Amino acid sequence: MQRFSRAVLSTRKSAADDATLLGDRKKSDAPSADDLAADIDQVELELVQVLRENGVSEICKTIKSEINTIWAVQTGFKTLASVGHFYFSCGEQVFTVTPSDGFYDSDGIVLALFALRQFPHHPALLCPVLDAISIYAKLDVERALAFCAVDDGTQLIMNCVRNHSDKPEVICMALDALGSLILNDDLRTHIATAALVEELQALLHRYKSSLNLARAFLYPLSNLVVLRELGQHFVEHNGIPTVLHALQMHKDDAQTTWYALALLNALATDSYHTSIMATVHESRGVRMIARAIAKHVDVEEITLEGFQLLECIAIVPDCFRVINQNHVLDLAYRAVALYKGPQYAHTRLELAQRITTFQKCAIQDGHVYAMHEGVTHGDSVLYTVFLLFVALYAALSPYGHETNTAPLVQLLRLPPLMTSVPQLYTYLSGAPFQSTLFPTTWYNGEPLDNPRLVVGSLYLLGAVQVRQVRATSNGSTAEFVMTSQAPFGNWSSAAASQSAAMAVHGYDIPAGGYLTTLPLDPQLAPGCATAVCALQQWVQVGWLDASTRAVVVEWNLYNVAMDAAVAFQLVFVFDAANGAIYSSVTAQSVLFNPYQGLFLVSGLFYLELALVGFTLHALYTVVAKVRRYRQYYFYIPSHVFDLVLVVLWLAMWGSRLRFLALTTYSLSVQLAGSSFVSLQEVAAVAKQERVLFGCISLLMWLNWVRYLALKKLRYLLCVLDASMAAIASYGVYASIVVLGLAHFRYTSTSSPSLWASIAEVLKNLVYQDSSAVLSARDPHPLWTDVLYLVIVNCFTVPWALMALAPHLRAGYATSAREPEKAVEPPKRSLAKSKRSFKRTMTAFTKDLKVMLEQRQLTIRKHAFAPWEQSDASWNERAAPLEQHVRPLTAPEMLTKLRRLVDAVIADTAVMDASTGGLVSRLEHAHHVLRSHFGLPDKPRIHTNPVMLSQLKSPPESYVYRRRSSGKDTREASA
Repeated sequence: MQRFSRAVLSTRKSAADDATLLGDRKKSDAPSADDLAADIDQVELELVQVLRENGVSEICKTIKSEINTIWAVQTGFKTLASVGHFYFSCGEQVFTVTPSDGFYDSDGIVLALFALRQFPHHPALLCPVLDAISIYAKLDVERALAFCAVDDGTQLIMNCVRNHSDKPEVICMALDALGSLILNDDLRTHIATAALVEELQALLHRYKSSLNLARAFLYPLSNLVVLRELGQHFVEHNGIPTVLHALQMHKDDAQTTWYALALLNALATDSYHTSIMATVHESRGVRMIARAIAKHVDVEEITLEGFQLLECIAIVPDCFRVINQNHVLDLAYRAVALYKGPQYAHTRLELAQRITTFQKCAIQDGHVYAMHEGVTHGDSVLYTVFLLFVALYAALSPYGHETNTAPLVQLLRLPPLMTSVPQLYTYLSGAPFQSTLFPTTWYNGEPLDNPRLVVGSLYLLGAVQVRQVRATSNGSTAEFVMTSQAPFGNWSSAAASQSAAMAVHGYDIPAGGYLTTLPLDPQLAPGCATAVCALQQWVQVGWLDASTRAVVVEWNLYNVAMDAAVAFQLVFVFDAANGAIYSSVTAQSVLFNPYQGLFLVSGLFYLELALVGFTLHALYTVVAKVRRYRQYYFYIPSHVFDLVLVVLWLAMWGSRLRFLALTTYSLSVQLAGSSFVSLQEVAAVAKQERVLFGCISLLMWLNWVRYLALKKLRYLLCVLDASMAAIASYGVYASIVVLGLAHFRYTSTSSPSLWASIAEVLKNLVYQDSSAVLSARDPHPLWTDVLYLVIVNCFTVPWALMALAPHLRAGYATSAREPEKAVEPPKRSLAKSKRSFKRTMTAFTKDLKVMLEQRQLTIRKHAFAPWEQSDASWNERAAPLEQHVRPLTAPEMLTKLRRLVDAVIADTAVMDASTGGLVSRLEHAHHVLRSHFGLPDKPRIHTNPVMLSQLKSPPESYVYRRRSSGKDTREASA
């Protein structure tokens, strides 16, 4: 079809009724790409012609004459809408006459409403009509009041929504027209009713999953709820949760976010409404608003609307915690840092006013005030040095590879399970035990003179003690009275014994028992001088019988090369049910002098002093934080972590003091004697110190990441914090699974106790040690053991990882912070500014200043301050710059400066030449004019400027001249 405006222009002078419309274009005339481009240019030219000649009124008259023709009305309103949009976008920069004047003068709004009444079921016609109403209502908001000329105009627009619920484009056009109309305050008051708000709210709740429809419904609602009664009605019908839900679903769309924030801002005048926004959706309303602002922080309108809304919420005292939990203050700081430059001065001022309110929220909430404690660079450096000293202390620890007791344990070749007492006697009398503990020859076959030399530089201290724990008929241990018929040895009670209670393979072995020794010296045991002889006597007298519950063999070795003692302990536990004997061996090293000489010349001693100083500093910091934050201290995980570290450090130094108290000179004298002295307590204290130090090292390395302040890690911690309840529930469920596996193991095998089964299940889960289970049983394991290994090693750990992943994803969804993303600064202008010499020099000055500051810092590192130089250096003459810096080696900045100065000189020379020519021409014209009018020619007077440096005496100040005048006056009077 030919352009409708061409027909209008051709018949504008004659009459609107005689306008002839051309027929449609044939299908065979398919337009090409060039034809389409030409048509677009032609359309723009026609729109310009319509605007210049005020053809909008003529188009309205033509529509009025063809009001019964659908295609004519459709094409006419399409043209009107195109004209309006063209003028709205760029036409006002060219034309002085607005098309809205012709539209309203020709009753275009009435024609549009009549078209809606005449053709209510034609979507192709309704869209351009509604589009025309919308754009012309925006072009002239005041004259949009002509909409009131039709009584049921609002119903006509809403009928478009009701009759075409399956046409999203019609609904969007109708709501856009309604929203543009109610921009007029008087019109809003005229058409706004509670029924209209309720209907729009119900439709929003129905269509909120669609982005376009949700945006369309939010547009008129954001203008209607400005009225107090309608806003109250909107809140009563659960409108705030609906808007927040729509905001959460479509927070990536800038326009939808703007409409939603504007609607909530209109409702924020009432504190009751703001409290609803903060507590709705399980107190996640502020989180939704903050996320929407963070998504579009570079959009100025959204940023101002959003922070104004958050400020209204932050005024309510009950909402302090919600504002602080969602890090609104951090988001405001980020927005202020983003809007820089003089063009954003008012925006930055508005945001700064909002920040004051958010700071009050943080100050009045002690918990959040403690959470916002920042780690300074000094704290990071101090903690890094502390961690470095811990690493050095671990590297210089005397308990290293040389004090490893694993090779000594392997020499004993102790079987984990024995089936009978004769097998135990066979092991104690056999080669692995006797040849290791009581060797008779050297490694080269020569006889050994000293029976106390064991292996290499190892020396046997004291005697080898054997302790037997027996039980009565009722199964409990008791004190037996020694008689000649039962030579079990000397009885020692638990209080008088050097031994301690222990648990081996699920059996509790008490302290004390019957004590005896294996002989070493023929002079001390002339009747039976060897350990083999003593064992044979035990066999003859039945030293081990059915009442024996445990046998403990203990001895001490001394490493001459390392100046260290090793406490060995062999434990044999007798199972009364099946007659099996479970065995275990432990060996622990003890260093009486860890400094390897005088402690004053040992670096390890001073390193320990430094660690003690750092511990006291950490203790002081913890005490200061406890006094500062008081009851909120234990709610902060980082503070509790620091407290745990300090407690562990104090426990470690306490273990060190106890170790020094136990390893006195009297203990060394007792070890040098022939009797047995137990080192188990000393070894346990030394091991406790090493375990505590290992835990401290692990926790300090884990805590070091917090001082590095990684943003991604901080976000991950927020995710884990949000999903803590889900992780805790998973831990409970995992413990139930472990308890079920342990119960299965306890009921299907001959395990000592249920707690022992639980411990073994946890051990296998942690270490994945399948060989331990197989080796602890007979060579042919039961099918239950094989099934247990398959379940634990193949299914439990992967299932745990897969079960934990959904909880982490749920925590990501409920996290209070968005991950950091690169935000582009607000765009200032689409048009690029012209390059000028002033901007070039300003940029160059900044670059030169930065370069000079960097060079000055570099020079300052290798130079003395003026007050640090000697007096002789002031008398030295400075070397000229040309001797050190040549033009070819000058920095790039200075070279650029030289080029710019040369360019300035050349431009100045050109300007002077042109100015001189102009002056000479003016002088010539001056001479011609004076000669023409008969005036005498006056020569030009040249005035040379006098510089301040060329004056004989510098100018004097007012005070100086006043004193001089007073002095001259006094001299004259005298």
